[in-house]
Amino acid sequence: MSQQQNNTTTNSNNSPYAAFASNTPRNNNPNNFRKKHKFFLKVSNENNSSSTSSSNQASSSSDDQNNSLENNQQQLIDGFKCCTYNIHVFKSGNGQTTLDKLIDYLTVGQIGSKPFDIIGLNEAFESKYRRGQILTPLNEIQKSLTKYYGTEYKCYYAPTCKTMGNCFITALPVKKTQTWRLAKGPGGVRNVLGLQLDLEKCKSPVEYFFLTHLDFINEEWRVKQFSQILEFMEKFMRQSFNTKDNNFVMMGDFNAMYKNDYTQEFWDQIQMDRMQEQWEPAVSTLMDILLGDIKDERLPIQKNLKCEKLYDTWRMCNKELQFNGRNLSSSRLKTRIDYILCSKSLSKNVLHSCIDTKSKTTSISDHNPVITHFSFLA
Repeated sequence: MSQQQNNTTTNSNNSPYAAFASNTPRNNNPNNFRKKHKFFLKVSNENNSSSTSSSNQASSSSDDQNNSLENNQQQLIDGFKCCTYNIHVFKSGNGQTTLDKLIDYLTVGQIGSKPFDIIGLNEAFESKYRRGQILTPLNEIQKSLTKYYGTEYKCYYAPTCKTMGNCFITALPVKKTQTWRLAKGPGGVRNVLGLQLDLEKCKSPVEYFFLTHLDFINEEWRVKQFSQILEFMEKFMRQSFNTKDNNFVMMGDFNAMYKNDYTQEFWDQIQMDRMQEQWEPAVSTLMDILLGDIKDERLPIQKNLKCEKLYDTWRMCNKELQFNGRNLSSSRLKTRIDYILCSKSLSKNVLHSCIDTKSKTTSISDHNPVITHFSFLA
């Protein structure tokens, strides 16, 4: 099933950023660069100056995450499992086609665990003509999952442009979906895809799911786009964020960092690398707002949030972990930019969350999948 992109129902030096330099606008004047981003640097620095100063360096973070999962295996099998994954138009970081590897990961790669109840893919595409043949990867994934698990899976695709988009995949009955176009930033067209499960026909602790892929160039635009997402979410759910029992998951590649995820040394290194490559500065504005670390009435997003904060499922389950540049995160730049957030009422149902780096996912895409398990307990 495909969703249309116009608000209707039915992503030669040692710096890890060097490979991306040609894809980003250059600004050869560092003073102009700092001036352009002055407000967001100020907001981020002011509100993080007293943030985590712990020297916890999670050099084995992926092992810690997955060991925790294994210790609670039966509880997780009985729960609800969701995943967000930027699959880089079905190519690895070095450009190799990876559709078969992705299908293996979604099927045999889950042996010993339960299948994903819902999968959110960024940078997917429905069909493409390449080297004399028509590629239909989402159709191949749908057919493979249906055959492997013996139950019908469906894809709900929302193209952001001709070459890629966002997609939900699930075997659960869906009541409605809707796509909403976001403001076009310097990184191109973006959207948000909403999906409501039919709880009269299935059992799920989560009713509403939202998937997005935000601008990759500018934090100011990411904040603006997420402000629009919050408006859309309320309309789609037909209830306010202030509603006590609202029940939703917001996932995807936000292209946004959260400063508390990093050691100060690594954060400073990221800042230096970005300055060298003339990228935007490393800031934490969007995630600080969404996770309730700052409240700034100058930003329209604060008015649209209307609730205290959203809940970061990975951070809830990995409170002591910090990235230091030597351990893997959700992107190949060793930063965490992919998230599964949930509402307050659902936060008590979070069983486990991890960035999966054990399943050879680094050879599938330039990102790693983020997985969260929810319980069915009230």
